[in-house]
Amino acid sequence: MEKMSQPLDPSDRSREISKMYASEADRASRDENGAMSSKDPEKLPKVNEHRDMCIEYLDVPEILPDSLLKKRLEEISLDSHLKEHFPAGRRIQLLPIPFSVNGNRLDSKEIEDGDYVRNLIIHEYTYDDGSPVLDSSGNQFKKVLSGFSLYQTDIHKLIPSELTECSFIVPPYSDPGLHRVTEEERQHIMDEYEKAFKKMQELLR
Repeated sequence: MEKMSQPLDPSDRSREISKMYASEADRASRDENGAMSSKDPEKLPKVNEHRDMCIEYLDVPEILPDSLLKKRLEEISLDSHLKEHFPAGRRIQLLPIPFSVNGNRLDSKEIEDGDYVRNLIIHEYTYDDGSPVLDSSGNQFKKVLSGFSLYQTDIHKLIPSELTECSFIVPPYSDPGLHRVTEEERQHIMDEYEKAFKKMQELLR
């Protein structure tokens, strides 16, 4: 019987990045209203490091296959809770995170299902006049509401700047009903999701 190949052993740098995410998730679980401690910009993940980390943790032929995009678009087309998964006014950030909230490798079923591609829901804070609320660094104050941890986190600060392009803001829905969505609104989300996913494929190929 042919021996099955073993998953790649993540490099020290990939483990370091996964620990950054796990550490922030742990901090948020203890102090959701706090903030992630400042990090040396030189130590933050670069886009090529994020790609390498995905390759090492997932050990798949292709990180972002077209079949996964097709599956996600089909899920959106059938989603009866679209407003919950794509809330109006929030930024949806697509990001492959190839490990659990504890920094552990995902199991084979989670990898096969593509669960590592997260839809992070980000709240970008603004004042009533629409101007951004700034944090201590002069950047717009944001919180990742869901998509990785059960708690609000600052993991958006760990995303390589290039990958922030793989996102879109959900426009207001025309009907205030909890589950009522027009076909045009659903199609718009599908179109924006497809564009963000393809940009992610381009950056992480």
